[in-house]
Amino acid sequence: MTLSFTIQRAGQAAQDEPLFVFGSLMDMDLLAVVLGDCQHLRHVAAVLPGYRRCCVEDEVFPIVVQDDISTVDGLLVHGLTARDLDRILFFEGPAYALLPCEVDHLDSDRRRRTPARAFFATALLSPRPQSWDYAYWQAQEKPLALHIAAETMALYGSVAASDLSGALWDGIKARAVARLSTGEGIRCAA
Repeated sequence: MTLSFTIQRAGQAAQDEPLFVFGSLMDMDLLAVVLGDCQHLRHVAAVLPGYRRCCVEDEVFPIVVQDDISTVDGLLVHGLTARDLDRILFFEGPAYALLPCEVDHLDSDRRRRTPARAFFATALLSPRPQSWDYAYWQAQEKPLALHIAAETMALYGSVAASDLSGALWDGIKARAVARLSTGEGIRCAA
């Protein structure tokens, strides 16, 4: 009951506020695996002030942590439907909470502060001190992330997002590593 209420409220936010993404969801290939289609979306470069992006212990995706002197580059995504946001909520699972924030972006050559929503880490994730680098992720870790995303999204509608942890998550990652090592293609289920 609580999960559906959260999704319903998040669906409302999809129509009112854009989503700020700062990690693997900035990659349009990965976003297409999660959504099934992302051609209807618009996005602009944006910055989240007062945070820094860092690696997560034993994972290929980042989190942001408060840091008054830092900023996090990302994308401000417009045009998400309630279905899109429901799929992203499932993909992010219990490790993230969708919360309001304010980001800066250029609008007609003027910097503008805009209300948005972003996924912030829950206590399930532990930051490492290293900064997470998007270019490195694309070059080195994206193939694994695409396999993980494809298997995760194949479960959409058949398991609860809150179940995407523990043994289930470990199994998803292990199978993704195995498929990647054998050169198997990515199987997407939209």
